[in-house]
Amino acid sequence: MEGRRTINNIMKIQKTTDYKQFKFFKHNRDIQKGHIRELTKSIEERNLLEYFPIMVDNKKNVIDGQHRLFVAKELGVPIYFREIPDFVLKDMLIINSNLRQWRTYDYLKFYCEQKLPDYIVLRDFMKKFGFTANISLYLLSKGDGLSNFNLFKSGDFKVEDLAAGRRLARILTDYKQITIDDAWKRREFSAALKKLDKEYDIEAILKKAINHKLKITGALNVRGFLRQFEVIMNYKLKSDENYVRLF
Repeated sequence: MEGRRTINNIMKIQKTTDYKQFKFFKHNRDIQKGHIRELTKSIEERNLLEYFPIMVDNKKNVIDGQHRLFVAKELGVPIYFREIPDFVLKDMLIINSNLRQWRTYDYLKFYCEQKLPDYIVLRDFMKKFGFTANISLYLLSKGDGLSNFNLFKSGDFKVEDLAAGRRLARILTDYKQITIDDAWKRREFSAALKKLDKEYDIEAILKKAINHKLKITGALNVRGFLRQFEVIMNYKLKSDENYVRLF
């Protein structure tokens, strides 16, 4: 029973208006203005902060609840908090992912702040080519989209072939000139192009499409894009030439 009382004492909810005692981890997610506006309106209508305490470590670093703390300070109302004993940094991922869904950017920022080299390479790759995390993950590794993203979230993502990823990214960007409605930005398009690259000259296919003014439109899936690639590859072939069959 003594141990239980000690734990309850550590985990008790405390109340304060001394906002200055709290500090933020550099790993915290960025403040979202939209979320601040919604939270401010909600607290002004009915203040339920007492029932949703923020979580801090023993040095008053905010683990979860930075938006609540920000709004409480702006409104001048008490903030309620609970100290988490034996906190380690990666606990922040577990806690936040269970309370409010993390965005892709939140995971990327978190792991880059921890200076994981593969995530820094991924971040720089995204900035250089302007691709989403999903497309960048696909271009920089050999796995499928789902397995890549699961590894990405857990902190285990590894860049498998940076040179190959950069090459595909440059070619993918070049395909912008023959696609309609930004189809080249779709993950399904990059997946089709990467699959095609294993057996065919994708730069020659692009050149042929440009020369004959052929275009690629949006498709629902990888197969839909491959069908369009097949049309380009077979365009104006002579009867004695071998037609390409991708299926």
